[in-house]
Amino acid sequence: MRGFREVRRNPLSSSAVLAPTWNRQLVAIEKLYNWALEEKLITELPYRLKQKLIHLPDRRSAIVEQSTAREGVRDARETLYLTLNEYKFFRDVGLGRSHGTDFKRSRNVARNLVFADLLVTTGLRLQEGGALFAEEIPQRAAFDGPNQLPIRLPAGLTKGGVERTVRVSQSVLHRLRNYIEIERPHAVSKFRARKKWMDMEHPIFCRSQTLKHMEIKSDEGQWRQIATRHLRPGERMRMILCNQDGDPQEPAIVWLTETGLPLELNSWEVAFRRAADRCNQAGAVMHVHPHKLRHTFAVHMLLMLRARLEMEWREVVPKGYGSITEEPLRTLQRLLGHASISTTERYAGPANEMLDVLPEDLVRFVNLLTETHT
Repeated sequence: MRGFREVRRNPLSSSAVLAPTWNRQLVAIEKLYNWALEEKLITELPYRLKQKLIHLPDRRSAIVEQSTAREGVRDARETLYLTLNEYKFFRDVGLGRSHGTDFKRSRNVARNLVFADLLVTTGLRLQEGGALFAEEIPQRAAFDGPNQLPIRLPAGLTKGGVERTVRVSQSVLHRLRNYIEIERPHAVSKFRARKKWMDMEHPIFCRSQTLKHMEIKSDEGQWRQIATRHLRPGERMRMILCNQDGDPQEPAIVWLTETGLPLELNSWEVAFRRAADRCNQAGAVMHVHPHKLRHTFAVHMLLMLRARLEMEWREVVPKGYGSITEEPLRTLQRLLGHASISTTERYAGPANEMLDVLPEDLVRFVNLLTETHT
């Protein structure tokens, strides 16, 4: 357990996670070892226990035992979201500023910036935005339409297993297409030249047919058709597109490393943490991780949906985000893909706290959602 903790909670480790994620992993580990103890597969637990008082939903209390390795988490109200000024600082200084001869980082700046903007303007979860296929990104031919274009998230990609649609501004899509068409091919060329698929664990070789169907190659070398809507994020990360002759060409997902390998989801966690460290060094103390951008979207979107009920905002707020009469929390629940409205309600308090900065911050957020590349 000690070695596992050193890997997962060491800020210098590429596999490091934040305290909430670490605690969730410990819950799974505790369940595994408790089962092993009950089945007499082990004689004692490999960690010490402590007693903790918890409050149950029915207002009763109970004392439970849990691992001493669990960590305290900051008050969620203090770290739930970023103001748009804070996000701009994090984006421009943390993610966007190249330092000295850090050439590798500077080459990934465009990729990291557009990924952050994608999350903060759509509310995508890390697994949803990080495992998108390149073919799922709208082509430039569609840019003559509305200011926001839809991306359909299949059931296998979402947390709750329910399909939903997110809307992405043309500005974000334009920069995303630039990455796909200009920067990404450099990584793909290295992927082919170095046969990097041989470095992957259990790659899935496939041939793309449509957005809804793919052919995958079996261990016996036979090709069979599958529906892409059922593919989970972990499977998507292993998909390698082949040509009609079956020769590997490139990973199917959008985001790639310098050598063309799929960018692992925990690599985004590391990149955001390092960007936050750069902000801290510049005098702005903040704790930022990819899921915090989803929270930022949720708080500002709830403000916007409430404001849309006011007459003066009817022509400003994008009409694609719910009708005038639709309850804002229900609309936000649908946009975020929450199974329960109680999960969405956590954003009501922070939104109320931001009412004093409503006009300025909300206009900025509307601009993020509706700006068109010129």
